[in-house]
Amino acid sequence: MNSIDDLLSQVAKITGTAPAKTTDEKPTYKEKIVPIKVSRLTLDLAKEVISCVQRGARELGKNVAVAITNDNGRLIAFEAMDDTILAATDIAQRKAYTSAALRMTTADALEKSRGGDLDGLTNGDGLLLLGGGAPLMAGDMLMGAVGVSGATKDEDTMFADLGARVFSEIIKKING
Repeated sequence: MNSIDDLLSQVAKITGTAPAKTTDEKPTYKEKIVPIKVSRLTLDLAKEVISCVQRGARELGKNVAVAITNDNGRLIAFEAMDDTILAATDIAQRKAYTSAALRMTTADALEKSRGGDLDGLTNGDGLLLLGGGAPLMAGDMLMGAVGVSGATKDEDTMFADLGARVFSEIIKKING
């Protein structure tokens, strides 16, 4: 008798059940697999979003800086493409922070600061009301934000929206 059979016999004695038999067949665990749900924004997910945004920018011949923050606005990942303007470094990070802090795109925040729900909100204390920041959502839950800078305001907004859509699709695939 091998050690596995011995162990199974001991378990059977304790539980009052018949001992299980071991076989050479590989067990199937498919029905017992529990899919892992994403509960936070990881560095790997952040890098994937950055990579997709950079691909989009490259296709349009643009050089951008891309920042990813967690839901508290803390920087998780940052990359600037070659020849990105220096100012884009800080601007991308502030756009991501603003989007996480306000839980909306920075383009929406800018619009709402001009007579809307956020009337009177101005740039400062880390906030930057300028298109190019978008929240990264998993359903209704804020997971983080992406900030993009280095192209035009409309292109930065488009690239940030691309990052948010990519993140959403990745989460859907992972979480089912």
